[in-house]
Amino acid sequence: DLPLLFEAKMEEEVDEIWVVAVSLQTQLTRVMERNALSYAEAMSRINAQLPLAEKIARADLVIWNEGSKEELREKVELLLSSRSR
Repeated sequence: DLPLLFEAKMEEEVDEIWVVAVSLQTQLTRVMERNALSYAEAMSRINAQLPLAEKIARADLVIWNEGSKEELREKVELLLSSRSR
């Protein structure tokens, strides 16, 4: 649970990197709602981060999450259980 893992240059500190990815529109909507930001403020915040394409390229696993937190939780639990076998 480290949103800025790549920016903090901490990739070597973990065994595996999972990236939770969403479309730009979903990311914008969530950031604007969560942080009460304008479109410009949200875009500025997103653009200050490493591009999603690069995060995906550096990930061991990518989870697409256009749904709810519960749907994401279910995906993660399924992946964790399949990896622990």
